[in-house]
Amino acid sequence: MRLFLLFTCLLISTVAYSQAISIGQFNLGGNPVEFDLNDFTTHNKNKNITAQLNFESLRWERSEDNLLLPFILLDIEIQNTTQQITLKKENKIYYPQKTNNSWKTSLEINLMSPTVIQVFEGPELMDEVKVFAQTNTDSQMRKWIDYSCKPYQIQLKGLDYDYASIGCRMHSIGKFGSEKPRLEVLLSSTQSVAANSQTPPFTFFFEKSGEQPFQVINSKTKKTESATIFAKVPDELDRLKLAAGLGPYIFNTKDGISSLGPQTSASFMLYAKFAFNDSSSLKAFDALILDHTFFNNSGLYYSYDLAHLLDGKIIFGTLLGFQGLHYQYNADRPTTFEMIFPQGFELTYLEPFNQKNKYLNYGMFVSTTSEVYKNIWLRYGSSVFYELNYIEWAKDQKSIDMWGLSIGFPIGTFL
Repeated sequence: MRLFLLFTCLLISTVAYSQAISIGQFNLGGNPVEFDLNDFTTHNKNKNITAQLNFESLRWERSEDNLLLPFILLDIEIQNTTQQITLKKENKIYYPQKTNNSWKTSLEINLMSPTVIQVFEGPELMDEVKVFAQTNTDSQMRKWIDYSCKPYQIQLKGLDYDYASIGCRMHSIGKFGSEKPRLEVLLSSTQSVAANSQTPPFTFFFEKSGEQPFQVINSKTKKTESATIFAKVPDELDRLKLAAGLGPYIFNTKDGISSLGPQTSASFMLYAKFAFNDSSSLKAFDALILDHTFFNNSGLYYSYDLAHLLDGKIIFGTLLGFQGLHYQYNADRPTTFEMIFPQGFELTYLEPFNQKNKYLNYGMFVSTTSEVYKNIWLRYGSSVFYELNYIEWAKDQKSIDMWGLSIGFPIGTFL
């Protein structure tokens, strides 16, 4: 019973902890879709107006509702006019700069939303500048399904020759401990408007797995197009997830002048994660080897996703907490137990090397005192994962170092 006593206490503490601590995040974005900007064209009737996209200005930005969108500058020049020129976009008025006999300005537009810019000469509407896009091939590579959607296996059927971006947010309904999921899916595309001419993003809600067919109007052809979104939604939102791991470890150990190793032993692992929200959680672990030597290492840590690189594909998280450590060289020697406070971090790479629904995780704990302690791991997989782990500890005349390969698998979800 003593082997897992500390781990049990950690789980109880995990469940009792009530709210997340928010310390802020930052993002470093990347280009998730290789846009062919030659697919995008501008259109207007008045020959005194020229408009073209500034290809070098393309950038991606995540909206407040978690939708990743591409923005670009549209350079506009109006010639041979004498009255004041103004431009209107999305109910905002812009004044261009006058140079000699022309008016120039650059407006930033969202390529994932049909754009219309009205040009006025004095009070009169002079023309409308529109931006259209149509890919030359039917390719899912033109559809960006955000990493926030990966747990829900989102699929889009339709809008075949269009660019699209899809983002997800999971909401909970009901009381704590019996919450039900409500998945919010947002869709934006370069060509689509609703039947009432409203531009994207469009919002869909899923409270259970299934599909939602919908219709939009192609802003260029004015034709109605049909499409369908598919989503897989869990029956319940379980905050506490448990996993176990098994595998061989090779260790070397010393106690005074006595030494043993390299010795092979079976290892037993327990993992727990209690999620507060998408970016913060409590994580607990227990690592045990029991052969000639007894070694048990347990920890409880607050985990927070501090930084998102390449727009969420790589996540940097902190691990702040404490550990308990049992060590006994053999049955004839006394047991050593101590609390230690190594701190750590994790780097998680989502869908590494284009492996769908997989992750690669590197993490480590290092000692914050003069005491020798290291714990370094590399995990790969999904719900079932493989872990390569190295642990080193030393105090006074006692020491142990080990490395091993284990396989982890889920054993339950609760709350």
